[in-house]
Amino acid sequence: MKKAIYHILVYIHWFFLGSLGLSYLSVLVSPEVCWPLAFFGLAYPVFLAINLAFLFFWAIRRQLLFFSSFIIILAGWNYHQSFFRISFRESTVPQDKNGIKVLSYNVRMFNYYSWEESPQTLEEILRFILSQNAGVLCFQEFYYSGNSDFSQQNITGTLGKERYMHLTPEGKRSEDLYAGLATFSSLPIINQASIVFPNTRNICIYTDVLWNGDTVRIYNNHLQSISLRKSNRRFIKNFDPLGDDENLEKLKDISFRLKHAFVERAKQARIISEHIRKCPYPVIVCGDFNDTPISYAYFQMKKGLTDAFTGSGEGFGNTYRGNFPSYRIDYILHSKDLQSVRFQRHRVPLSDHYPVSCVIHKADE
Repeated sequence: MKKAIYHILVYIHWFFLGSLGLSYLSVLVSPEVCWPLAFFGLAYPVFLAINLAFLFFWAIRRQLLFFSSFIIILAGWNYHQSFFRISFRESTVPQDKNGIKVLSYNVRMFNYYSWEESPQTLEEILRFILSQNAGVLCFQEFYYSGNSDFSQQNITGTLGKERYMHLTPEGKRSEDLYAGLATFSSLPIINQASIVFPNTRNICIYTDVLWNGDTVRIYNNHLQSISLRKSNRRFIKNFDPLGDDENLEKLKDISFRLKHAFVERAKQARIISEHIRKCPYPVIVCGDFNDTPISYAYFQMKKGLTDAFTGSGEGFGNTYRGNFPSYRIDYILHSKDLQSVRFQRHRVPLSDHYPVSCVIHKADE
């Protein structure tokens, strides 16, 4: 009996060992080519946890299988650092006035449809943003309308005070209705434009600002979302693994939506990455990528750049707070000739995302 259990454990060990390896591979292969790999990337933390459990189990039993667990975990070291960070020392970059604070926040239309119960959510979001004194503000799902509380005068007037503003023609639905991306900057804006993706409302905007005589380009992104319906969210929240055939149909629907989003984000990330590669200026890339650090889209966006979280963040840094399992999907990246310190994930429960911020310095200052 013990021998049978041991063999079963060995088979399980090799299954999850291979699964973790496939999750690593998901960052290299586009979902357009092999979409199932993207699901392995999504399940990466589960596969890593199980392999860590086997690592300790085989070590205690002094089994040679310990080395296979050790090797597969070590092989993904760079991926682990993108997912989780332990800070052992403070940054040596001076905290002086030459740095600029950058804040990225998916504000979910300032709670226009009352997803949050508090009727004061709009005021609380604006109050939080102003309290951060950030020089650069990148918003996703930015919104204003003819409603007096949500009016352009109230929202852009409050946030745009003593700041330059970049709104896009794509976001303007009518004279007094806007929904989309918005970038505010205390630095002068000298150029602005959009990158429009085909067959979707998701876009990327970029804003060139003048920083102490040098031009820096700020990218603000909102990549393809999963577009879950209310019924999907209810199903996830109340999931019953012993449910009937209807559960299978609901799982298929969610899986289809995930697959579609993986593929679209891969295309969008590649377009932005190519645009960044051709940019003649240092760049700061902010936004809601709607994808985890173990994904093809994230690694495309990060090509040649530094993730501010891996430089000065702590823990898992999860930024999504909806019903779907929480991951880090909001990012601040920057060119390697810039440096970032004091990365923060702000746990303010005012949207379905937590805002993130950091202070960015020029490397030669």
